[in-house]
Amino acid sequence: QRQKKDQHTHTKRHAREYIKHHLTMCSILVGFWFGQQIAKYNETKKANERQEKELDEKLDELRKVNKMWDEYRKEVEKQKEAGEERIWWDEFKLKREQEQEQEREQKREQEQKREIQQIKNKKRSEEVWVYVLNKIN
Repeated sequence: QRQKKDQHTHTKRHAREYIKHHLTMCSILVGFWFGQQIAKYNETKKANERQEKELDEKLDELRKVNKMWDEYRKEVEKQKEAGEERIWWDEFKLKREQEQEQEREQKREQEQKREIQQIKNKKRSEEVWVYVLNKIN
């Protein structure tokens, strides 16, 4: 009877270890699966964000062209009323792009001037601090 009890205890212990082992393996597999699902979700999310950004850029470009087309139509109407020769879309587009490039160039120059002025101001303030600290010492 004691032998049966020992055998029963041994079997119970073996069953517990077996269940514990399988639970550990299952939790590892579930964790791995969740990790894969999270990685897939993150990849999909990044891809969607990239695609959304690209679509926004294309939409902005289309808006610019649409705005330019409206300006072109207004220009053509003005020319019709004035009885002048009609300007063609390619010429109008080229002219607008050149004007926009000039505006961008002017903005760049202004930005450079602002940066130079900031550097000068920073140097001046540093010189003032050095002067003040020297007077204190």
